[in-house]
Amino acid sequence: MSIGDVVLGLAGLYLLRQQNQIFREQNQIFAVQSGATVPSEHPPTIPKLRRYWPMLVMTILVLLVWAPIGYNYYDRQVHGSSATAPPDSPFAPWLLLVGILLIFGHDLYLRSKGRSLQTSHETQRNIALLAHAPRIRVDYIDTGQKGVLEFKSDKPSTVRRVRPLLSREHYETEHEFSLIPSPPLSVDANSPIKCKITGLRRQNSPDFNSLVDILRAGTEQSLNSVLIDYDDDHGNEFSRRFDLKRSQDGSIAWISSPSVDLKGQTQIPEPTRQDLAELWRQKQWAANYPEERTSALQYATELEANAKRFHVLTTAFHDLTAVGQLQLLAEEVEYLESRLNQIIMENSVDGQPIDLSRPLSSEVITIDSVSNSSIPWQQRSMMALRDRYEVHRYRVTNRSAFQCRVMPPNTPSNLTKEQWSTILSDHRKALIEKAQELAKRHLEALSGNPQ
Repeated sequence: MSIGDVVLGLAGLYLLRQQNQIFREQNQIFAVQSGATVPSEHPPTIPKLRRYWPMLVMTILVLLVWAPIGYNYYDRQVHGSSATAPPDSPFAPWLLLVGILLIFGHDLYLRSKGRSLQTSHETQRNIALLAHAPRIRVDYIDTGQKGVLEFKSDKPSTVRRVRPLLSREHYETEHEFSLIPSPPLSVDANSPIKCKITGLRRQNSPDFNSLVDILRAGTEQSLNSVLIDYDDDHGNEFSRRFDLKRSQDGSIAWISSPSVDLKGQTQIPEPTRQDLAELWRQKQWAANYPEERTSALQYATELEANAKRFHVLTTAFHDLTAVGQLQLLAEEVEYLESRLNQIIMENSVDGQPIDLSRPLSSEVITIDSVSNSSIPWQQRSMMALRDRYEVHRYRVTNRSAFQCRVMPPNTPSNLTKEQWSTILSDHRKALIEKAQELAKRHLEALSGNPQ
């Protein structure tokens, strides 16, 4: 037997050992999966090569062992060569060394891969376990500020924990649920469990908030999620993520993740990155808010005052017209009073005076139709004064805006000249007071202090 035969024999035995180990590992995987997954009808080529390459190499080595023997037999039969075995090749020791190195190198490689194979077995087991995991669901029932959580499952399961509501933006915060009843909760396929939400509280905070208020305080970039930890009826532990979305009408949807994960392996999505400069600008706005609020309040006060002034000025237009008319009426009364005093004074110095002690009496301002004598100038003057007085009296009494505390009396009247003088003077003052009263709002609006 040559050294080449020894090398080939040892390599064949080693490959047979490796083939047996591969078969044993496959049997273990099949035992774990036992109906969990169905192998594909057309498996890929690379897994086939990884599974059967030791057998192929062993076949090739066997052929290499028998090829020289066959060739030697053929050479002796055809050419009559000597039956003596050929001498060993000078490369035989090097072939033996290479074979030993290959054997030990491959063994070390498999040992280094032992941990990865163990991990692969664990992964296969987890896949089989998750394939039969219960699919728990959560519905939110809006009952006002508090709300109710309804837990459902397609298989018997036990809710062990409702983890905090996790809200994430640039920062994140957790709100612990306060539920009645509290976990653990046994949920069956046909018997959902309802839990009333009494509130949510941040860690180390005594204040409770409603779920609606927390979601309302978020922005479009906020990510709100809740993890539910639960077990199946065999004690296997799972987790499922629910993303919370609040619609325009105030309803809240609990959107479950597409898959169920083993407890502690659920991934929480990262919020989208936002502009840091925008955050700095918002902080600057917040810092300037007190000063800007004071300025805004001052501007609002001034705007309200100006609006009130404008309203007063627009509504006082008719009052200002009345003020001007009252001023003219007061001047007219002043003329009547001075004209009355002038007639009385001129009558006192006239050569033929008449009795004007009661200047607007019927004897003075009326004419006797039977008498043919001429009418004295004093009487004609008083009659003209009476006509103008009656026109003034009509103007004052015909409009409510001209009503004042002293109104002119009717004529004829037996009032004395002193009484008439006093009445006309007081009536003029009353008209001026009425004008000042109507103009007061306008003047206050112009001065910037409308009432």
